[in-house]
Amino acid sequence: MTALGALTFERWARMVVDVVRMRLPDLVASRCDKTVTLRYGSRTITLEDAGATFWVFVEEGGNRRTFLAGEDHTERTARIAAKPIAGSFDPRFARPDA
Repeated sequence: MTALGALTFERWARMVVDVVRMRLPDLVASRCDKTVTLRYGSRTITLEDAGATFWVFVEEGGNRRTFLAGEDHTERTARIAAKPIAGSFDPRFARPDA
């Protein structure tokens, strides 16, 4: 059973992409099965549907950082997730007031 207001992974990821694109219009996004890959410049971030949870994987200089996006798949959490994703691509958007 999904919680009231919960989004499917496809809708949640689409909202993340749309919010990041408001800051970074040149963002490239591609979808494959249970993942969405975001590319901006030389950086790559992957959103992954793991069933009850959504994950964010940040590839940086040969290292991989992993963040749990949680089980609360709402418009609010999509907007919250989009901010550090934009900041990972461009440090101008990493500030609290950005």
